Amino acid sequence: MVIIYHECFKDDFIYNCQLSKDKKESYISKYGMELVGDVKEYSINHIKIKNINGTLSFESHNDISSYYENNYLVQEVEKTNIMPFSFYETDCEEEYTLYQAITNNGIHSLKEYDDFITYEKEII
Repeated sequence: MVIIYHECFKDDFIYNCQLSKDKKESYISKYGMELVGDVKEYSINHIKIKNINGTLSFESHNDISSYYENNYLVQEVEKTNIMPFSFYETDCEEEYTLYQAITNNGIHSLKEYDDFITYEKEII
């Protein structure tokens, strides 16, 4: 699977893919996205745990490669659903509102945080 992050810029060794919130409606209407709901996402090493509207999913993410070109960050990743497990400590936690559209071109996702949005496209 390939994930493409749009409108990113590289600052030294960090990629910033944060977009202004005033672009939200433009992305939603362009791709026909619909509200999925509130998400709390946890990361523990290479495992991502998502709580979407009270439903938990557990995935292992294996990064294959990534590159940056023309303000796009492109990441090849292998995702695998894994068995749920109990956890207490995490490496990272994020909360956002998720909007998505599934098309022939992939899954378009807009994540709305308090001060910014991000847009990514997954190609399977």
